[in-house]
Amino acid sequence: MNGLNAAKPSCEEIVFDRRSLLLALVPAAVYVLLYWVLNVTRATSIGFAILDAQAFGDVAAAEAHYRYLWVSAFLLSCAVSLAVAVNCAFSLWASTPPRERRFIFTVLAAIAVLFIAIESVPGIPGQERWYAEMGEGLYRSIFGRLPARPDGDALLRLLDVGLDLTKAFGAVALVLITTALIVTLAQNASATTPERRAEQFARALARQRTYLQQGTAVYVFALIAMLSWMYWPMPFFADEATRVAYRQLIVGTAVLHGVTYSLGIAAIYLPPAVLLYCRIASLAGEAAGPREGASDWLRDNGLAMQPLDQLRQIAAMLLPAFVSVLPAISDLWK
Repeated sequence: MNGLNAAKPSCEEIVFDRRSLLLALVPAAVYVLLYWVLNVTRATSIGFAILDAQAFGDVAAAEAHYRYLWVSAFLLSCAVSLAVAVNCAFSLWASTPPRERRFIFTVLAAIAVLFIAIESVPGIPGQERWYAEMGEGLYRSIFGRLPARPDGDALLRLLDVGLDLTKAFGAVALVLITTALIVTLAQNASATTPERRAEQFARALARQRTYLQQGTAVYVFALIAMLSWMYWPMPFFADEATRVAYRQLIVGTAVLHGVTYSLGIAAIYLPPAVLLYCRIASLAGEAAGPREGASDWLRDNGLAMQPLDQLRQIAAMLLPAFVSVLPAISDLWK
């Protein structure tokens, strides 16, 4: 039986337990922990020798090259996050019972605003720009002096705006994904037989896997955007030894953020996924007859977890960490 081909229940038949939203405390706690770890382990007082300001014009073409790479990565990251956010918003609206929509969307809107404020508003204790860990005053010494337009607006200001937008779009998308994953745990009140409940669980499994892929995409493209601005100062270093030292710093920083992004998507996906699998296992134990094992019943109802499916989910959660090692791999070919 393929539950995905069965008729979907109307929203009026769906019952959602608001206590399920407490699962969001897991990624919130992981986020706070990772934020604290990144803050206390942040590199400080790192200095790099750069060219004299009079020589900046000599590397203008190289700077423009890296600038356009960053703008491209920034636009792509924002576009992916926006597309995921819009898709999740429509999906969440369609799958949420009408009586719960106002409550759920109010809660996630408040969380998104709080998340954006913590990440983007200057002046919060411990809050610093991401590029602060890439060298003491490095970006301010370079891009704070380079005008982006004839009116003198510095490139550093544009970089700050780009970082804020990337984080804001990504935060909204991830908050929506977290909520959508939790809503997949809603119960169909009209599903009174094991077969009907199996159909509901099959649809929920498919939706969870889709949300996992979308969340991974948000993290991966955010990581690519981060790597692009990290390479931006490369033309301004005084010598090759300094460039090598800076590339080593990029490798370490990229791997650290890639691992935290993988932990982030795992914290978002695993709590509702594990709870759903527990419900499926419980249903299989109840529904399997004396001559039919639970594994056979799961397979017959399209709920059996295949090794390849497990590998895909693990790979999706680890993909940001895999992408983060690209700078190290590229250095091997230099």
